[in-house]
Amino acid sequence: MRTILDVGGGSGKTACKLMEEGFAVDVVSPGVFLTQYARELMRGRGHIYASKFEEVQTSARYDLVLFSESFQYIPLQDSLRKAESLLNPGGFVMICDFFKKKAEGKSMLGGGHDFEAWENTLAQSPFRALVEKDITENTAPTIDLVDQFSQQVLRPVMHAGTALAEQRFPMVLKIVRYFYRKKLEKMQAKHFSGERTGEKFKHFKKYMFYLLQLA
Repeated sequence: MRTILDVGGGSGKTACKLMEEGFAVDVVSPGVFLTQYARELMRGRGHIYASKFEEVQTSARYDLVLFSESFQYIPLQDSLRKAESLLNPGGFVMICDFFKKKAEGKSMLGGGHDFEAWENTLAQSPFRALVEKDITENTAPTIDLVDQFSQQVLRPVMHAGTALAEQRFPMVLKIVRYFYRKKLEKMQAKHFSGERTGEKFKHFKKYMFYLLQLA
């Protein structure tokens, strides 16, 4: 294996680490800011496709298409079909991402494809799973750390900022609250409700690692 396409490569750090290991790496990065950062970090090594994965146009073919927490952002019906078109014969797809389980209640944790829909998509594809591992238990503690940070750091900072704004810019704050009330309420519920915990994550989500090979 030599050539890798890093989908949703973000800042380019993963690509650079892989290059240091001797791989030839190209990156898919649709975000303008992160694409610019990746260009500076990669310094001309490898090509950056500044587009969505499903819109990539190239004659290049790769030994591995890598999705590191980017698979959930690709339309499910396009994901493996597009990957297949970009792979060399017998090429690989690596996925590390979370999926939505069918569970009772409403989750404050967004994102992820429906797991059953994904399983059906995989079963109907020309790929076979060499490795399929549930790593939910290993990743759930990270969610607890993020929630603690939100409660212990972000919440006090937000309250302090709001108090300062009430003193200095009361009219501006009133206007912001009037026009963005629903968005602010949604943000409060999402980040400060205490519902974004490791246990909630395990209840609603399934974090999976896959290594697939094109048959």
